[in-house]
Amino acid sequence: MPMDLFRKLLFFFDRREKRQLVLLLLGVFVGAGFEVVGLGIIVPFIGLLGQPELIHTQKHLARIYLAVGSPPTRTFIIWCGLAIIALIIIKSLYLGLLGYVQNRFLAAKHTSLSRRLLKVYLHQPYMF
Repeated sequence: MPMDLFRKLLFFFDRREKRQLVLLLLGVFVGAGFEVVGLGIIVPFIGLLGQPELIHTQKHLARIYLAVGSPPTRTFIIWCGLAIIALIIIKSLYLGLLGYVQNRFLAAKHTSLSRRLLKVYLHQPYMF
């Protein structure tokens, strides 16, 4: 039953629109990934603010800390905070662009379906 419904829905899309639909779906998955990373990074950062010694005890943080040249702890925490802010800004810009692209796709599809429907109505025989 669900596959029949899916096939019926795909009937309304031409080849180019189906490709766009797949790209939009991939974009939504990337956006979901951004959301997960954006939300998942906040709690560890708050933990880092509360316990700065985590820089030296956590394996991943210690690698990053050493890779950037072992700056003072406060400077490292500030740079981590700025990196998180940059990530949130990039995520927001991406999701805003994705919303714009989705709305544009839907508006174009709405127009296309309306034109097709009007064309069918206009070519129907008149009953007088």
